Amino acid sequence: MPRVKVQYRSTQKSTYEKFKKENPEVIISFKEWEKIIYTYNHLVRDYALDSGEKVKLPCGLGSLAINSKKTKKYLNHNGVERVNLHVDWKKSRGTGKRIYHLNTHTDGRNFKWFWFPQDANFYQVPIWSFKPCREASRKITRYVEADTQRCLEIYKQWI
Repeated sequence: MPRVKVQYRSTQKSTYEKFKKENPEVIISFKEWEKIIYTYNHLVRDYALDSGEKVKLPCGLGSLAINSKKTKKYLNHNGVERVNLHVDWKKSRGTGKRIYHLNTHTDGRNFKWFWFPQDANFYQVPIWSFKPCREASRKITRYVEADTQRCLEIYKQWI
């Protein structure tokens, strides 16, 4: 029998039922409960995007921030020098040769969500990873395109 990937979402009906069982004094509908969770998540995301600061997550899950990292154009791998930039496939198809994203508008910097597992306080932290939703990743791009200079100032390179 093939292994089935289980996806956990904080707004599943089963999670809501578990919450109701653990907190019988709280009377709230599923729609209201779902709206509260999504609103909180959006507020955390928007705060990190607006301030550029580290956001501490509840329940010992660690912290999130936006990392600003300058990419190296070339990478030496086993004595062979390789181009370490992302390919711009749209322009490459039109010209017939590889064109790379140089990110000249951001001084060669890339911006990504960064999770700080060293701030987390739960069992077996090293086996976990963080992958932001597509909307959160795209929102960084919109922020950078809207005000590049401000983003270069507020987003730090976290180590």
